[in-house]
Amino acid sequence: MSAPGDDDDWGAAYADFVSETEPKAALDEAPAEEEDYGVPDAGEAFSDTGADAFGGASDGTDAFGGAEAYDYAAANYEELPEGVQRIDLVQLQRPFDGAVQSMERAGIAFARTAKRTLPFLLRYRAQVTPTQVELVAGDYEPPLSEGPTFAIYLGAPGGVRGILHLNTEAVVLVLEGALGASGSGFEMQLPPTLSGAQRAVLGRVVSNLATDLIAGIRDASGLLLQVQGTEAPVLSASARTGELVVCACYVEGLEFQPCFTLVCSASPLEASARSAESRRPQKGDPRMRDALVEVPVDVIAELGRVRIDLRRLLALKVGDVIRLPGSMDEPVVVRVSGEEKFRGIPKISRGQLAIEIVTRHDK
Repeated sequence: MSAPGDDDDWGAAYADFVSETEPKAALDEAPAEEEDYGVPDAGEAFSDTGADAFGGASDGTDAFGGAEAYDYAAANYEELPEGVQRIDLVQLQRPFDGAVQSMERAGIAFARTAKRTLPFLLRYRAQVTPTQVELVAGDYEPPLSEGPTFAIYLGAPGGVRGILHLNTEAVVLVLEGALGASGSGFEMQLPPTLSGAQRAVLGRVVSNLATDLIAGIRDASGLLLQVQGTEAPVLSASARTGELVVCACYVEGLEFQPCFTLVCSASPLEASARSAESRRPQKGDPRMRDALVEVPVDVIAELGRVRIDLRRLLALKVGDVIRLPGSMDEPVVVRVSGEEKFRGIPKISRGQLAIEIVTRHDK
């Protein structure tokens, strides 16, 4: 085999190499027919072979020999019931972050204050635990239940709505606990429809729970709701189709699962949360703070106030006694620059009259 030069035929050199290393018969074999991948001839356009860029034919077969191409979009699309809207929770979650966080804080506060409204939970060593807040669209549909449920409806001007819903187990828990049930089991069998007496007991207890929920939402976002009653209010179409934030609070430690569901309109809650955030004082220059703490202020402990007429005032003389309202052990008001800031109890400290601060008054 001659060494190829610059003008040598590389094809001929390769043939000589094969002839020296393989039998001659291998060269005489007819070459296999090449597949046509639609490569254009010189000066021509792509040939139309009826296949797509990946070998899929135009008759519906795919590139991997499948008889029919798989439509993933159609496979993942489920037909929704009439009146139910399909929403993208990923897109909706971001605009309502403030509403979700406010409802989370309200749920935690509700779980804490529910122990005061439902003191019998301590007897059963049970506690209320809030779950993750969910964002839903449309009207609130309570979970299906075999027994009666109960709800208190809340609202505010502008179509704002809220709901405190009790499932059947929660209804049993409240009725049994309010009636002084003892033991660890709940054996009450509820009829399909609650009686007037049962609804009255539930209304009294759940109204207190609704007050706790209102306080939690107010403290978390500044939104103020009001109790509207136990009958579902008539809502406008816009109010029914608006987004809602929902937090389910379960009672843990029992043989069954009572659930208190907290519901509130997302858009008003979000707007109120953003407004409250903008009103919060911003951190300023620490040097200004350090300078302000050296400013002296007047602190006045007010033992009491009394109103007398001018005739008696003019008649006062040395030795007269003016009786103040309240007793010696009642807290007195402590004012800072004229504003009520603390309450304290009079004490004697190292031979001097003093005030022991017991509570702080923040507006």
